[in-house]
Amino acid sequence: MNERRAIAVVSAGVVCAVGLSWPSSCAAMRAGLDGFRETDFVDEVGQPLLGARIGDEWLGLSESGGESVHGGVTRTATLAVRAAREAAARAGGLIAGRCVFLLLASDPDRAGYSADELKDCYDACEASIGHRFHAASAILPWGVAGLAAAFERARASLELADVDHVMLLGVDTLLEAADIQRHLSQRRLLSSQQSDGFISGEASAALVLRRWTAESARPDLQSVLVLRGAAEAPEPASLESGEPNHGKGLASALRMALSQAELHAHEINHRLYTSAGESFFMDESTYAWSRVLREREPRGYTEPLVGAHVGLCGAAQGPLAVALALDMLRKRWASGGNFLFHAADSGERRCALVLQGA
Repeated sequence: MNERRAIAVVSAGVVCAVGLSWPSSCAAMRAGLDGFRETDFVDEVGQPLLGARIGDEWLGLSESGGESVHGGVTRTATLAVRAAREAAARAGGLIAGRCVFLLLASDPDRAGYSADELKDCYDACEASIGHRFHAASAILPWGVAGLAAAFERARASLELADVDHVMLLGVDTLLEAADIQRHLSQRRLLSSQQSDGFISGEASAALVLRRWTAESARPDLQSVLVLRGAAEAPEPASLESGEPNHGKGLASALRMALSQAELHAHEINHRLYTSAGESFFMDESTYAWSRVLREREPRGYTEPLVGAHVGLCGAAQGPLAVALALDMLRKRWASGGNFLFHAADSGERRCALVLQGA
């Protein structure tokens, strides 16, 4: 990717089932902890379903607050605001009117949060930061596989002369009744009747991005993650199609992102992806990786799996994975500085990102 147009992730904020801040969440995942607990939802035979729900008592919400307990505007906004405040504070503050806010949310065919809830999230985050966001700000209903497009939107925003930072915030839940019912009917949830399924979760994760050039790197500054490649590709053999998936679409996205970064697959130190237990996506990831990998991975190569700790969190999954990668870099528990992230949704959308420590 052209250095002149490079952007960097400089800070993060996280709220999830294993932590209410970026450092605590990453420490919990590094320690192998998970936030899986029995929920009020049950499967076809009345057995409780597991979920990675963020406790209302953790968020300071009243147990008698109606929608604040069972979802809705208050709870949704609380999740978003906590992550946004943390990311802004860790970035050293944001200049009034010079920050673009991109809210990455679930795609329209999922229940997730409603348009009104997302607008309230946007307004609440703006109020919590203390000033209005730039006019280029937007709500992006692109889902779990929309991260590459969101990063490209951020890059384009940072080319505007009156923009200094972009805050990209993903907030989502798969613990709404409509999503639970739909995924149960599709036999996608882990349950007493289905061993090949995922655990529903919820999270909010914010990333602050800025322009980056070689002159930006100074020994006295904290490490950042520089975007080196971002690509999307369609996969006709989607989960919804019922056709055998051999990872061709995802492999295409991986190749394009690696090509932009001028890296080979065997130079990647850490590969992060959105799978949370379903064999369809695990197999697709394996097939795609085998199509692009031509030499052995480097010593210390790992595949940190966010879903193993917080379940499937929809549009928040990607920003959360990037936040984990930045923590790995800064806390020096990464074996190297080349990170690859890829994602797939239940439709045809596949995406890949290459991020490099600097």
